[in-house]
Amino acid sequence: MARWREVSFENPEAIPLFIDLHIQGRAGVDLTNLQSVEEVHLVSRALREEGVGAYLPSLIAAPIAQLKRSISIIESARREQSDAGAEILGIHLEGPFLNPVMRGAHPIDSLAAPDLEIFRTLISAGTISMMTISPELPGVLEVIEYASSMGIHISLGHSDADIETARKGFAAGAGSITHIFNRCSAELAKVALEESDCLIQIIVDGQHVTDEKISKVISRAPDRVAAVTDSIASTKKTSADIDRLPRGAIIKDGAAYLPDGTKAGSIATMRDCFERILAITGDREVAKSATIDHQARFLGRAELATLEFGRSAQAFTTAG
Repeated sequence: MARWREVSFENPEAIPLFIDLHIQGRAGVDLTNLQSVEEVHLVSRALREEGVGAYLPSLIAAPIAQLKRSISIIESARREQSDAGAEILGIHLEGPFLNPVMRGAHPIDSLAAPDLEIFRTLISAGTISMMTISPELPGVLEVIEYASSMGIHISLGHSDADIETARKGFAAGAGSITHIFNRCSAELAKVALEESDCLIQIIVDGQHVTDEKISKVISRAPDRVAAVTDSIASTKKTSADIDRLPRGAIIKDGAAYLPDGTKAGSIATMRDCFERILAITGDREVAKSATIDHQARFLGRAELATLEFGRSAQAFTTAG
């Protein structure tokens, strides 16, 4: 197992803190159902202790009023964050413009057809940095084009798009794919891997995607792979370890599931992702790039991937 510690940026083993583009919660807090700013700070502090330096709080589909409340609370937390917690870079809206057939754990009654007025309502509540959208839905290209013109990153996902539809989504301005191979058509995955500017987000928890597939994706797109956790409110190994999991979820075999057996996210940390990629590839630089560098570049925050005075760093050793 690996043991992590904070180190000076001058340490030859140092790497910057991780960046997570897709995290649903931590420390017992479900980010889609927030009640207070302090809950967000609790998530940020917990992530910082896990070696995460920056992240996008991710909200799943929910009633618009609920989404607005959570966005507003996160925005307030973002404006008063401290060095004690991971930096909030903005918000990732995973919905509500998702294909019901490919919704996964998203509540079907909270999904909505792509609509500019709904979109404007949501972005008026806080800083949206990324949004996951299904490209096959009617009216979606207008939303993609509008969002992209505002500097919001569009990621295609929860989709059964065919080749032509996937290509139209990227041509309209999408620049990423959300958790490739999970709630994602083979055609969308194929196009995303072909698109030279598409960031390939992949859940690296050992449960959602096989190590063989992870290896193939890294070989195919070594400069575009971004590991994400898609983790829920807990990183505990069993449901009994925590008394509040979102949507009645349970933890089994290292992943979270809804009562009907639908996967509802992971319990992985970004350190888990780094270690798994390192084990798969045997290349420390590849693991670093997939957990820090590519995320920083995608968000236009290259400084987050640098080692310099005044910026926190971490290192690990392999313990026998």
